[in-house]
Amino acid sequence: MVRKIDEQSKNLGMSRAEYVRHLIQQAPDSPFEDPDVRLNQSPRVDA
Repeated sequence: MVRKIDEQSKNLGMSRAEYVRHLIQQAPDSPFEDPDVRLNQSPRVDA
């Protein structure tokens, strides 16, 4: 999982922490304000 996160964050020019924060913000049930830009429209759940 960490490897996939690192790959995606690198592809988007983000740090790992920045990428994870962004994903948390755009989650449908997140208590945080939505980000201005969504990284993906249909997040995959492989956990």
